[in-house]
Amino acid sequence: MTAIRPTVPFEAAGKHHGFLRPPHSRSDSAWGSVMIPVTVIRSGAGPTALMIGANHGDEYEGPIARQTLALEIAPEEVTGRILLVPHMHLPVFRAGTRLSPIDAGNRNRAFPGGADGLIEPLVDLGEEVARGAPLARIWPADRTGQAPLTCTARRAGVPAARHFPGLVQAGDCLAVIASQTAEG
Repeated sequence: MTAIRPTVPFEAAGKHHGFLRPPHSRSDSAWGSVMIPVTVIRSGAGPTALMIGANHGDEYEGPIARQTLALEIAPEEVTGRILLVPHMHLPVFRAGTRLSPIDAGNRNRAFPGGADGLIEPLVDLGEEVARGAPLARIWPADRTGQAPLTCTARRAGVPAARHFPGLVQAGDCLAVIASQTAEG
């Protein structure tokens, strides 16, 4: 796991502007960082809202909206915490491109986990399922708008375990179906 060092306090009351600093090795230095702007606005107890912009560098609306909010929202107007990240990938935003100038990667396809798809469970644990019943849909992670793949139960029974909603890759176990044995 990579340590991202913030330059702002996340728990302190008030408005704080600074950076998230994930490590980044370059040819001229093994100890570099990518500086990701962040604003933390906190007042009292309450939920946290995270607002991110510029995963793609050629989309300007998100960064403009988040920069405006960072300047205009006063801590007194907040109950809880707001994290504003106007440029999630600053190098791609500066380049004004969809792909990273660092590694040619598409940041909307680079979140943790496999790149094969996003699982949507269709049954709850303990819910009786018939053989062939839909258990989950897998939405392709690299082909936006394409129809999902529906995964079905190979046998009747009760789901005793299932994959947590999120990214999956080929070979992942999607569900464990339990059935009563003749002895039990």
